[in-house]
Amino acid sequence: MPVFPMRDPLVRRVRVAAAAAAAIAAVPGSPRAGGLSRPNIISARGVGMGGAFVAVADDPTALHFNPAGIALIPGSVVLAGAEYVYAPRTYTPMSAQCDADPEFAACQPQSATVQQPVPVVGWVSRLDDDGVPSRLAFGVGAWATFGGRVEYDRFVDDQGRPLDDIPAINRSSNFTIEVVPGVAYEVNDVLALGFAFRLGIGVFDADTTARPSDAVLSASGIGVAATAGAMVKLSRSFRIGVAYRTPLTNKLTGDGTVDTGREIAVDVKVDQQW
Repeated sequence: MPVFPMRDPLVRRVRVAAAAAAAIAAVPGSPRAGGLSRPNIISARGVGMGGAFVAVADDPTALHFNPAGIALIPGSVVLAGAEYVYAPRTYTPMSAQCDADPEFAACQPQSATVQQPVPVVGWVSRLDDDGVPSRLAFGVGAWATFGGRVEYDRFVDDQGRPLDDIPAINRSSNFTIEVVPGVAYEVNDVLALGFAFRLGIGVFDADTTARPSDAVLSASGIGVAATAGAMVKLSRSFRIGVAYRTPLTNKLTGDGTVDTGREIAVDVKVDQQW
């Protein structure tokens, strides 16, 4: 959960109000936050094959699904692709003013449509000796593992002036990009082993109005994890694959402001877990 310690001593009332605003704005640091409650696909083929891809893993996304697979890729391979996210989002503001006047324009459901590409890149190479591929392979990949960003139009009155008393989510981001170097070794014609190091780069920000105070918060940071895998090739058409990914927790830090009648500077800390 996010923690927002104050830089300066404040009275209890202001501390509680600021903490509440930050907590409401910051939503739990998990892949369900940030407006996009979804993991990203990384490989359409891998997802389409389900768990069976762990035993195939024959392109650079093997660094995610089963790094042992890169030992079975001949020569060098470059992968470049993208997942296109189209995600309509809607929320309805809640406030005493909306309870009293539900027809008020700023109390109607607010909509936004996220449209963004999510790139996937990777490279794998096997060393060779006089044109004969060695049993050692290495590679690196980068992809956005989860999350995204959503932004809503700000509430304005009939003259286009901002409305500062309607609780609203103006913007929310929470996502992780992973950079994944890895190595694999073909022990023999039957067994291959692989290991990948996962560097998570996390980003979080939130901009809210009157929830219960205005808050603008941002943080970024890194985390580390790993993936290990093995592949057993029993015949040309039958393989067994196993893989294990450790949990990834990005430690994000940053700063922001909470407005409870006067602007207060806060430190932002978020544990972004995946």
